[in-house]
Amino acid sequence: MYARQLFCIFEALNCLGSTLCYIVKQEKPTVKKAIVEIKIRGLLTTQFLISSLFFFFIYIFFVSACTRQAFNLAFLIDGSASIKNLSPEDTSQYKGLIKSVIRFYNVSKDVLNVGVVVYSTNATAEFQFDKYYTKSEVNTAIDAIVFPGEFTRAGTGLTAVRNELFANSRSGIPNFLVVVMDGVSIDDISLPSALLRAMDVYVLAVGIGDFYAKPQLDEIANDPDSAYVFEASSYDMLPTLATRIKESICNGNVLIELAGRVLYLSIFP
Repeated sequence: MYARQLFCIFEALNCLGSTLCYIVKQEKPTVKKAIVEIKIRGLLTTQFLISSLFFFFIYIFFVSACTRQAFNLAFLIDGSASIKNLSPEDTSQYKGLIKSVIRFYNVSKDVLNVGVVVYSTNATAEFQFDKYYTKSEVNTAIDAIVFPGEFTRAGTGLTAVRNELFANSRSGIPNFLVVVMDGVSIDDISLPSALLRAMDVYVLAVGIGDFYAKPQLDEIANDPDSAYVFEASSYDMLPTLATRIKESICNGNVLIELAGRVLYLSIFP
């Protein structure tokens, strides 16, 4: 993401430099105009280096804020009949979505705590935030998940996440929830979603396949939908989706940290 920004800046500066040099060259060559051309290129090179350093430090800040920020991350994953009947390859990619998202972060007691709830007709907390403190433990627990294979009741799952995960989570740090759906929930999702947002939980909603309801994703997720709602028409798209989810969580954490610093400076100037 940041590499693309640097590339665009480089292209813009290069284009500007070429244009200015072209204008100078259209006139009769003189020593003075040659010096002007050299100065133009030197100035633009300096500007490019400054811009590169600026975005480099911005990138370092974002990565640092993402990896060191303590937060709770819950996953509410669909375990209905359509998920239970997935092929082994699609099942691996489905579970791999969680693994790919947490791979970027520092799973530990003091930094990132991870919890997972599986929902179908009922909802089950596979593990809570204080159960595992390493990525290998979390990944092993994810591999061991068995999907119930019944109906789709996302509202029941949202309530379970609130009561069994976030109600007992560390306080004073950001809370994120990734909800994964591949079908239409047959129970109410409005109230459970509102109650989670009232707890200051940032909710991201993911729809997979062709049978989920986009309005339900919009209802569950925080606003704006463009930042918190994700769609994948096939399981092959999940690795790419995981990257976007990581960026959204990262951006949220950075904004929270920046807001905290502004508040601190306003109280202690």
